[in-house]
Amino acid sequence: MRLLNYMRQWRGLAKEALERTAIVAKFLCLLHVTDTYLCTPTLVYGPSMLPTLNLTGDVLLAEHLSPRLGKVGSGDVVLVRSPVDPEGRSPSGLWAWRAIGSPSLWIPCTLTGVNLLWYE
Repeated sequence: MRLLNYMRQWRGLAKEALERTAIVAKFLCLLHVTDTYLCTPTLVYGPSMLPTLNLTGDVLLAEHLSPRLGKVGSGDVVLVRSPVDPEGRSPSGLWAWRAIGSPSLWIPCTLTGVNLLWYE
């Protein structure tokens, strides 16, 4: 009898803990889906995008829907992975560039003298 009273006492506490754990799990799932498929806050810094972005760094909200829907056009700021650090482990893992082409457009490259094909 004493054991049953002891278990009843903790039943309410265990139920509340389970409910709060479920709320936290739902929030973390929502956060994961938002970060993976909708938008991601990203720190970008460097001289490549002056005067649009600061040299010391800006926080951008990079949305993931436009590239998936094919809505990236000329003049848009895009984030690309660094060929030096494709895993993005260093602060220079992502580069901010301004798109100058659209799909299937040949773009002459003045640095290497080779024409590049813009593709998706």
